[in-house]
Amino acid sequence: MAPDLRPRVSSRRSWLAAGVVVAVALVRLLGLDLVSPTILAVAYHPYLVALCVPLLLVPWRAGQVRQLGVAFLALLLAAAPLLPRQLGGEQALADDATPLRVATLNMFFGSADADQVVALATQVEVLALVEVTQEGITRLTEAGLAQVMPYRTVDLRPDAGGTGIWSRYPLVAGDVLDSVYAMPSAAVTVPGVAEPVSVRAVHPVPPTGGDARTWAEELDAIATAPPVDVLLGDFNATLDHRALRRLIGSGYVDVADALGKGFATTWPTMGVPLPGITIDHVLVGGRAQPLSLEVRDVDGTDHRALVADLGISP
Repeated sequence: MAPDLRPRVSSRRSWLAAGVVVAVALVRLLGLDLVSPTILAVAYHPYLVALCVPLLLVPWRAGQVRQLGVAFLALLLAAAPLLPRQLGGEQALADDATPLRVATLNMFFGSADADQVVALATQVEVLALVEVTQEGITRLTEAGLAQVMPYRTVDLRPDAGGTGIWSRYPLVAGDVLDSVYAMPSAAVTVPGVAEPVSVRAVHPVPPTGGDARTWAEELDAIATAPPVDVLLGDFNATLDHRALRRLIGSGYVDVADALGKGFATTWPTMGVPLPGITIDHVLVGGRAQPLSLEVRDVDGTDHRALVADLGISP
C-alpha cells in the first residue's frame, strides 16, 4: 500500500502560509524596505496584514498547531504598529497657544482645479503646494490666490519638481534642501506668536526604479536639517516606511497619527487603479500642537488635500 502523503503536504502548505505572514511582519518590523519592491510592499502593509488573516485558516484546517502558532504570532507583530492609528481624537487648544490652520496639496503637475485650490486657501493661513508649474501658478493667480495669500516663496523646477509656500501673513524665505524636487522653507510671522513659525514644504522623489536610495537620503536630509515647526507636503512615504519613521523619530509628530486618523488615505484619487494609501502628511515639531485634521478632495489631481488645525506655543 502506498504511503499517505496528505499529512506531509498539509504540513508544507501550512509552513508556506506561515512563512508568508512571517515575511510580511519581518519586512515591516526590521525596516527591510530598502529597494523599490519592498518599499512598495510596505506602502500597502495594512492591506497585506488584512490579506494574511485568511492564511491562518490553512494550518488551522490542517490541524498544524505549530505552524498556526507561528503565523498567529507573526500576524500580531505585523498588526501591532497599525492599532494606535485609530486611537485619539481632536484636541483643545492650549491656553497659551495661538491657532494656526495649514493645508497642503499635490497639484499633479500643476493641473489641480485652481478655483478649488483658492477656495481652500481662503480657509487656511499657510498653504504648501507641490508639483507646481508656471502654468499652474498663472491659473492660481487668475483665480485670485494672490489676493487671499499675498506672501509666497516658490521654487520652480522641471516636471513635478516645483514647490511653493503661500501665506496670509508675511514670510521670509528660508533654506532650500539639496534635493531633486524643491523643498523650500519659510519663516511666517503669525500674529500672537513671538517668534516666526518655521515651515518646510516636503516632496522627496518617489522611490521607484533607481530612485529608492535618493528617496531615503532626501527624507534623512529633512531629519538632519535644522528642525522646523511644521513639515507638510507629499512625502511619498507611509507611516510604515523606515525612512519616514526615522524622520518622525528625529523630533516630529504626525498629525493624522496623533489624532486617530492615520488611515485617512490621500493617494491615488484617479488614474492608477490602486488601493488608497497615506503619503501626504503634516508633521509638527516641539512648538506646534495637533488639534484637528481634515482630508479633502480637489478636482484635477490624484492627491487629496490635508487641512490641519495647529496650536503654536509662544
